[in-house]
Parts: sequence; C-alpha cells; structure tokens
Amino acid sequence: MGFLATCLGPNTWNNCWHGLSLWGQVDVWINNAGLSGGIRFLEDMELIEIADIANTNITGLPARSRLALTQFRKQGYGTLVNISGLGGKGEAAPYSTVYAATKAAVSSITRSLSKEKRGPGFSVFAVIPGMVATDFFHDMKVSPSLIEHNEGMPYVLDALALPAHSVGQRIAKLNTLPPERTNDRIFSLLRGMRLMKGIFKLIRYRRQGKIKF
Repeated sequence: MGFLATCLGPNTWNNCWHGLSLWGQVDVWINNAGLSGGIRFLEDMELIEIADIANTNITGLPARSRLALTQFRKQGYGTLVNISGLGGKGEAAPYSTVYAATKAAVSSITRSLSKEKRGPGFSVFAVIPGMVATDFFHDMKVSPSLIEHNEGMPYVLDALALPAHSVGQRIAKLNTLPPERTNDRIFSLLRGMRLMKGIFKLIRYRRQGKIKF
C-alpha cells in the first residue's frame, strides 16, 4: 500500500518522508507549490518578489521532483503531477507576467521529465486547473491603476472558477488512468460545456457593465 504526497513547500517535506517511512512507497506525488504576485504591472513589483515567485514556482519544482523520481526509480513505478496554470500553454497573461512565465516553465519541465521517465508504470503530467474558487482572490495584491479592473473579479470567478473540491476530484480521476494515457500530457480542466457556459456568462456581465475588461 502506498500514499499520495502533496508537497506544498519546505515545511511539508518531513510529512512527505514520514508517509514514505510509514507506507514504504509513493504512488502519486503532486507538486502544488506556487506564488502569484497578484494582478500588477511588472514595474510595480519588487525584485525580491520576482525572485521569490521564480524560486518557488520554477526552482522548487525540479528540486521536489528529484525526490519523487528517486523514489520512483527504486520502486519501479510512480506518477508525478505538476500543477501548472495561466501561461502554461504559452499564452499572454498581462498583469501576471512573472507568474505566467513560471507556469510556462512548469509545462516545459513536465514534458522534459516525461521523456526521461518513459516506460510501463511511470507517468509525468501537468494539470492546468483554470481559476479555482479559493481565498487566493480575496487578498491578492493589485496595482493601484488596476483596482477598477479588478472590481469585476467576483463576476469572473462566478463565470469561470471551479470549486476546489471539483479540481481535487478531477486530478484523482486522472490518476486512475493507465500511465501511458497520461504521460507527457498537459490537462486543462476548464473546457467543454463548462467553458462555453462561462464565456456566455462573461459576455452577459460585460454587457451589464459589471466587468470592465
């Protein structure tokens, strides 16, 4: 019997390895650490903030993946899941420039690692959840000139955000698929009818003047 490790930051490493010593193996390892920087112009960010985002979102990912992959090699199987996000497909993300660049890196790292760990029993893939309804959007930093821009965020969340529990369920379902069906894939959770309905809601809110962008 194995366990699922979700490593959010340095303070959780001991918990991950405690689970390993208890169960003896790691079935699924999820890299979910991430910093955003809010909705701001790049020139409004301090250099230390940029460095912190890059260190957590980029440097932290291969560092933690290395731990997981080392264990996978020992046991002969394992699934590594990287949480990507806005920018993960290489799209432009104004006011989230640094964050988007790091998420593009997450997707790139995922594709490279998936080629290194090809074979029966191994899978490395990424998930782009889209907007998720969490407290993250309640206290994020916003450039002064973008405050009006951000006032429509509750309506954007209503149109597009997925409930946190739904994201967890979908990721869990992906992990039930055979490794050959998930390896080297970037999965977007906001798609299909859910996305279509969200777009129609956004159009309605814009016409009502509730969204300014």
